[in-house]
Amino acid sequence: MLLAELALQAGFGGEALAVLDDASAHGLLKDAALAKAQPVRAKAAKAAAEDVANRKRDESGARAAKDGNGLVLLGESAVGEGRIDAGIAMIEAGLAKGGVKRIEEHRLRLGEAQAQAGRKDAAQQTLAAVKGPEGLGELAHLWWLYARVSPAAPVSSSQPVASAPQ
Repeated sequence: MLLAELALQAGFGGEALAVLDDASAHGLLKDAALAKAQPVRAKAAKAAAEDVANRKRDESGARAAKDGNGLVLLGESAVGEGRIDAGIAMIEAGLAKGGVKRIEEHRLRLGEAQAQAGRKDAAQQTLAAVKGPEGLGELAHLWWLYARVSPAAPVSSSQPVASAPQ
């Protein structure tokens, strides 16, 4: 529940919705916890629906921008929603465009997404190059290990948020 609340606060409604739906599907939210999660899920569903409605406009604006910050953030949001391949493509395009703030953090997120998508070699290459302060290198190494031992197929059980949630 905390992860969903933090994702919602950070503006990732689709990710918050996916977390809650995945937790519910796996029986992790029951009784009082399920009741407590309902208002959070309603807010996440509304935010996710707004994101879906604004997606094309936001992506067009990000592609027209002079730097890649918008594309990277939209890509990270897409990954959180379960649209991993689209997210990877946007993150890569944003990084290639240049001018990205906190580039090492975004490279870490790219490597995480590649690992989740089962792109082991790409993930290991991306994650091996991550350097930075505040434990980024250590996190990258953990994800590198995950990519090394994970199956080649995607491991996410969440369904992508393709249209307005129910």
